[in-house]
Amino acid sequence: MSLRERRLTALGLLVTALALLWFAVGAPIRDGFRERQAEREQALLTYQRNERVIAVQGVWRRALAAQRATAGAYAIEAATPALAADLLRDRVLGAARGAGAGAASAAEIPARAGQVAVRSELQMTLGQLQAMLSSLQNTTPPVLVETLSVSSERAAASGRPDFVDVAVELSAPYAARAAR
Repeated sequence: MSLRERRLTALGLLVTALALLWFAVGAPIRDGFRERQAEREQALLTYQRNERVIAVQGVWRRALAAQRATAGAYAIEAATPALAADLLRDRVLGAARGAGAGAASAAEIPARAGQVAVRSELQMTLGQLQAMLSSLQNTTPPVLVETLSVSSERAAASGRPDFVDVAVELSAPYAARAAR
């Protein structure tokens, strides 16, 4: 082999050795730096997001306080569903008495989860029925009329055609409240 060929061979071996050294040592070190940089950037983004969450914590607390203050406008608050049903029954009977109805009775009936329901049987005129329903419509929490049945059979038999028998089932949302 000539001197020139030996120099080219040595240069080739040197380049090969440097390439092997790079792939064995240099590239993993470079990749490690890149991975740690990506982790630092992700940690910084997480830190900034957490700072924003902490910064609005007071806003969420005020919103929660406002919701708790107005919860009674959206659901009957009572310690138990039975007490909530009693409150709904009292509201129905109070509206019936306020409208001038007579012979009123009300009892709790099964309801969907998160609600209480009452069935009431009344004797009243159609004007009184309208007044009672208007009164119930304008109360909080809202009351849903599930069924309404009006019958005039007994009224015709009793000789008082202006009075009708009314059966109404009402429901309202219920929210548990700790006893005070």
